[in-house]
Amino acid sequence: MLKGLDDVQWLGSAYENDQEFLPLLIRDLTSPDPHTRRRSLESLRNRINHQGTIYESSVQAVPFLIELITIDSIEDKHEIMGLLGIFACPHSPKDGDLGVRLRTVVQQGYPIYTALLDDDDPRIRRRALGLAVSCLETFEEKAALVKSFLAQETVSELIESAIGVFEGLFKSHRLDQQAKSIWVDYFRGYLTRRISPDIKVAALEVLFVIFGEDNSPDDLLEEFFRQVRISDEVGSRNRFYCYNYLVGKFSLPKRVDILLRLIYESHPYSPRNEYYNVLLDQTLDVSAELLTPGSPSPEQVKVWNAIAYDYDLWDSLPALS
Repeated sequence: MLKGLDDVQWLGSAYENDQEFLPLLIRDLTSPDPHTRRRSLESLRNRINHQGTIYESSVQAVPFLIELITIDSIEDKHEIMGLLGIFACPHSPKDGDLGVRLRTVVQQGYPIYTALLDDDDPRIRRRALGLAVSCLETFEEKAALVKSFLAQETVSELIESAIGVFEGLFKSHRLDQQAKSIWVDYFRGYLTRRISPDIKVAALEVLFVIFGEDNSPDDLLEEFFRQVRISDEVGSRNRFYCYNYLVGKFSLPKRVDILLRLIYESHPYSPRNEYYNVLLDQTLDVSAELLTPGSPSPEQVKVWNAIAYDYDLWDSLPALS
């Protein structure tokens, strides 16, 4: 295990005199003591990825980290994979050749990451998917891998997370209309299944990206409201967070309709009154953006009067008409 670790001439890290510390820290990742492993990983991260800065030692450490996640007896593999995941991301142009070499050496572990997609530990499967996707270059390759993962995954939280990967893919790749139609049918399929509302919300968020928020069909928006209300009761999604997520993505008039739902469902006398102060700040901020010089539009009247009525703010807000 870790053959050659003590022979490495460490060429640079965040701190001086790390030549002797770096191999000790990597070796301590194999410790049976969880405190030792946690302390070592944190210290290692600070030395080879200090505040996002990468070093030559980052490149040198990666092969040993990849080796560790192949060993059955190693604990906290998902934490080690988290560090590898940071290194797998595209780096700043200022990192130059160092960033390219670091990502390349992480990509050499691709066969290992794909093998870990079948691991018994869901934390490892989640990390493995992210690492494997980061190793691929084209949309088609990445989408095929995530779709294959979704076809066999059974843990709701991981399904939701994997669907979220698609949101990033669709934001960074342009697709023709035919390809969009295929993916729309695929994600609409999730809405008819007997599955967690959290998964359905994730699928709907991807559909909003595919359509482009303002072009999203009304039936999807209505389904989104329905599913986040269910999720707020039995799942993990906070419906007010979800509504607020949408407010900034639509333009008028859909933006106003979403805002009004947020206002009405957060009435201070409702069972959800713990959201009152937070929602008040959010709705006032968003509504203020809708006000422009000159005569108010019907949408502005609608929002401001709704806020004044629901929050009993007639004395502090101008009632537009």
